[in-house]
Amino acid sequence: MSKAAIILAAGQGTRMKSALAKVLHKVAGLPLLGHVIAALRDAGVDRIVVVTAPAGEAVRNYAKAMGAGSAIQDQQLGTGHAAASAKEVLADFSGTLLVVNGDMPLVTGAVISECLKAQVRSGLAVLAFEAADPAAYGRVLLTPDGFLNRIVEYGDASE
Repeated sequence: MSKAAIILAAGQGTRMKSALAKVLHKVAGLPLLGHVIAALRDAGVDRIVVVTAPAGEAVRNYAKAMGAGSAIQDQQLGTGHAAASAKEVLADFSGTLLVVNGDMPLVTGAVISECLKAQVRSGLAVLAFEAADPAAYGRVLLTPDGFLNRIVEYGDASE
């Protein structure tokens, strides 16, 4: 089955305190976005679309150089809106769709492959982590039997 991914890379990266887009900052010799694209390719994803802000020309250029397409999120209206910004670019796509963040340089192709296996079993897979200090993270809430209940953005989350 064909696999595509939407990489969310439209954030402002204000915590980076840099004019360079967050996903273009290098870790281990490669931009954060480069690590994510490499992991997706390693997991067998054949079509990748990077969602950027309108001012994200450098990110779009990097995505193109890495063989990925791009889409622009005209307004910063949240994660769901960012993913939906790729709808037109992927209009002809049929298969398994992944939505990933562009700032996850430690996620490997093996981890993504495991998520894809979980998705086949249950219809949906969400990769999350339990932070020692949840600080400014959103929350993934599960049902008592371990299935996804809902995702709560940080601004709407309680401890």
